Amino acid sequence: MDEAAGAKAKAAELGADLKVVNLGNDANKTVSEVQSAIARKSDGLIIVVPDPAVGQQVVQTARDARAALLTADDQVCASGPSPAQCAASDLVPRIGFSGRQMGRRVGQRAAEEFKKAGWNPADTRIISAWKQDVTVFGDRVKAAKDAFDQGRAGSAYDNIIDVLTPPPV
Repeated sequence: MDEAAGAKAKAAELGADLKVVNLGNDANKTVSEVQSAIARKSDGLIIVVPDPAVGQQVVQTARDARAALLTADDQVCASGPSPAQCAASDLVPRIGFSGRQMGRRVGQRAAEEFKKAGWNPADTRIISAWKQDVTVFGDRVKAAKDAFDQGRAGSAYDNIIDVLTPPPV
């Protein structure tokens, strides 16, 4: 919401008309809102997709209309449903935060707190839960794990339990 407010303020400053739509977690709404924006003759779209699986359809709709397309925060693949398995040349240009930088800061802080608490690694487990098909989440988690290991004097931490979210049906 803060990003949307900032985008609206900048658009107003530049004299551009910007409509913000909250898609929630509805993939169907994503596609219909993109089609609606194209029908209104939008010159461009900036989108945070709630599910990367709709990326191909969003990309194709924008391309067919010759509308510019950027993603914010999460990566979108033009050639498949999973940005994590997408060729770099098929990733839609993205603006937003750096998942690696954010993860690194989280991992550093977690290592500080771990040491401060005096926990014994043999008695400690870490649960790492993220949606694996969202690339910025994967970037963030990998960087956090690496920074956590480095913050603990470089020893690899074997007691991390990776949890799929949402769980497979």
